[in-house]
Parts: sequence; structure tokens; C-alpha cells
Amino acid sequence: MDNLPDEIVMMILSYINPLELSSVTSKVCKKWNDFIASRVIRIKRAEHYEKLHEGLQVILVTDAEPSVDHSDTLVSYAIRLTPRLRELTINCDFPLDKNTFKSLSALVHLRHLDVFAKKQILNRDTHINPGITSLVVNETISNGFFTSLKQLKLSAFHMYGRADHFMPREMESFLKVQAVYLRDLTLRCSEMTDAKFKVIGLCENLLSLQLYMCSMLTRNGIHPIVGLTELQRLHITGTTLVSIFLS
Repeated sequence: MDNLPDEIVMMILSYINPLELSSVTSKVCKKWNDFIASRVIRIKRAEHYEKLHEGLQVILVTDAEPSVDHSDTLVSYAIRLTPRLRELTINCDFPLDKNTFKSLSALVHLRHLDVFAKKQILNRDTHINPGITSLVVNETISNGFFTSLKQLKLSAFHMYGRADHFMPREMESFLKVQAVYLRDLTLRCSEMTDAKFKVIGLCENLLSLQLYMCSMLTRNGIHPIVGLTELQRLHITGTTLVSIFLS
């Protein structure tokens, strides 16, 4: 493994998510560990701020100690010391306020964002960098949030946590706009009827689709979904579909 060219190593690592890179893959060999450490960091304690440098592309804050302090402190360090940052993940212990969301605009290379909001709601005033291509939504979605995302070109969109309330009409419009770009999609579907599920069938380039809380999904809504020819993974929960012949 130590003798592999850097180009091959980069190609291999590009298929592995950052959390696995830092916790598992870095143990393969010294070369891989050094390569990953130069690009990915997991911040667990305040002293880890000293390890931030301009070459970092990924910051993970998933199981940090209270010494890490507030999210605005973390983000200010990231803006100042990691200008090339492409991925930022911060768990619910360090939620962002409105101003901290806006400050992320200084990270012009940021492409993946997975954070929590201090107000526990996302609306039209929540700033999301226009360059984001992968977005994780962990909070309740209010009117106008989906509309505010129309300028993005999202290859990945994931709804988790409390994100189970939204305007179905806005969701439908959002999916139509993003259909050509989406490759990976996760939705909480408690408020979606068959008509709304059919819109997912427009996302012809989807490779992975995960649908949760699908209490209103019937055979009429499922057919467009299973017709997605590029789909490699399909996960559906919360529905009562039985004995449907899909051909």
C-alpha cells in the first residue's frame, strides 16, 4: 500500500466518506494516514484547533468535549485557518445561529454542509452557501426554505432528525428543479401523498434513494420510483405496501 502512486490513493479515498477515512482507513498504512491527516481532521478537544491548517478539506465535529466551546468559535477558526475547506460536519451539541450560518459564506470552496441550527428551524432567512452541492437537513423546515435552495445544484440532499414538517408543494417544486443534479436523496415523507412521490420519478440520475415515514405511499406512488433505472440502493420505511408485482 505504501508504494501506490498518490493519484491512485486519491482515487481510492474519494469513494470513502470522511468519517470512515479518519477512523478506519487511516490505519491501513503510514502513507495513507499521513495523506488523510493532511486533508481530514476530527476535532474532539479545544487543543485540536492548533492542528488546523490551510490544506485541510474536511472538518468533523461528531463526539467533541465541552472544551470545544461554541460553534461560532469553531467556525471562526475554520474561516481563518482552513480557506480550502470543502466539507463541514458539526453535531447537535454545537448548533449554529443565524450569523454563524452567514459567516460560512467566507468558505468559498465549501461543498458539503451537515450542521444543526440553534433555533431548530430552517426558513427563507437561513443562509446556505450557493456553492453547496451536498446538504444535510437536521431541523424542521419552514415556509420558504426549499424556495431559497433553488439556486443550488445539489447532487446529494438528506433530511434527518426533526426535519419531518414541510410544505409538500415547496418540496415538489424543489425536486423538479434539482432532478437533473440529484444522485443521492434522503427524505422524511410524513406529509407526502402519491402525487408528490411521483415527482421523485423525475430524478432519473439517482443512485441512492432513502424514504422514511411513508405512511401515505401506495402502489400508485411507488411505480415511478422503482422505474428509476440508475438506482442502486432503495430504502423505504413506514409504509403498508404488500404483494405488489413490480415489472
